[in-house]
Amino acid sequence: MSAGGASAATRRTVAFLRRFVKPRILALTAPLRRLQRLVEILSPERRAPFAAEIPGDWTPASGSASATLFYLHGGAYLVGSPRLFRYASRAFARAGFDVFAPAYRLAPEHVFPAALDDVF
Repeated sequence: MSAGGASAATRRTVAFLRRFVKPRILALTAPLRRLQRLVEILSPERRAPFAAEIPGDWTPASGSASATLFYLHGGAYLVGSPRLFRYASRAFARAGFDVFAPAYRLAPEHVFPAALDDVF
């Protein structure tokens, strides 16, 4: 590490990611968010009975629950919602878990640590 901060290799990697990767990721965000809006229109919201004031999705277990699973959906903090990833919650529910997936703010509109703050 150089005295001025990041190493030359780190600076090159960051420059590469900003120049070539980030623009492509942001270009994919819009169509994925359109899909997300459609899924949310078609899927009714189901709030958790123990925390109705917290936005998210509740999927009860099929049968008796062995535990409650706190599920953070995928999407790299750019796309996704609990309802878009409900298929995963349903799989956990079939395995015997009650599942709560919180809704959290996404980038780039909300910068780090907004999603982390929402989850806590």
